[in-house]
Amino acid sequence: MRTLELDFAPPRTARARGWVLLSLGLVSVLACGLAQQVISSQQAERAGAVVQVGAAGLAADQQTSTLSQSPEELRSSRAILAEIRSASDQVNRPWERLFVNLETLPLENVALLSLITDGRNRQLRIQAEARDLASMLAFHQELERSQELSDVYLINHEVMAQMDGEPVLFNLLVTWSGSHAPL
Repeated sequence: MRTLELDFAPPRTARARGWVLLSLGLVSVLACGLAQQVISSQQAERAGAVVQVGAAGLAADQQTSTLSQSPEELRSSRAILAEIRSASDQVNRPWERLFVNLETLPLENVALLSLITDGRNRQLRIQAEARDLASMLAFHQELERSQELSDVYLINHEVMAQMDGEPVLFNLLVTWSGSHAPL
């Protein structure tokens, strides 16, 4: 009697149609990423131009109407001009470099929950959750080792003892520094 061989899962060979679909998908992902970068840079340029035009217009109005304004109106217009300059400074900060720096950190056991930035004081408040205290301390040390970040302070932490593994919620205050820090 002959032996019977059953092959329930025959090996599949790659088909040309599959490779074409994969390459089309990769090309479309790359095109979307490039388009997003172009659009975001255009938006940043437009925002900066709008702020500069607004500041220039306000400065021109201020110069022409300085003689006809009362001291209170003059103080008010100077305060508005200062706010416009401050907003322009905030827009022109290298935020992407900061976020890329944070994204390159090893975050195996840490989840970033929120980031609150203060560009004027060059500070960043990070709210995160770690699996345990050791992971929190390792993340703190990684931030201290970063060339662009300094003065890493643990503001508070809370060990969630009632949960499995005792995760830790914590807040850090970090200062931007280095040659590429926002001005």
